Amino acid sequence: MANGTSSEERWAQMEEKGFWHFVLMRGVLGWGVAMFIAMNTFRYFRTDAFPSAETLALSAVVWTAGGILWGGITYKLTGWSIRRKQRNSA
Repeated sequence: MANGTSSEERWAQMEEKGFWHFVLMRGVLGWGVAMFIAMNTFRYFRTDAFPSAETLALSAVVWTAGGILWGGITYKLTGWSIRRKQRNSA
């Protein structure tokens, strides 16, 4: 438990902010940007050349879409898991 709060309480706080807030903050900015940086850094070290503008643009689109997908799936599965846990403990 972080800061003395339960996972249900933390989830309730996240859920109040809404689906799209979670998707943008955790999915796109958290996962998508991290993957964009990691994969393009890996590409640079593997080829010893900086990726072209076209490659960076395509990579930005792909990792943004991936972040939206990751964030949406994570939001739905986390909500389902928390509700299931609450039903089983009641």
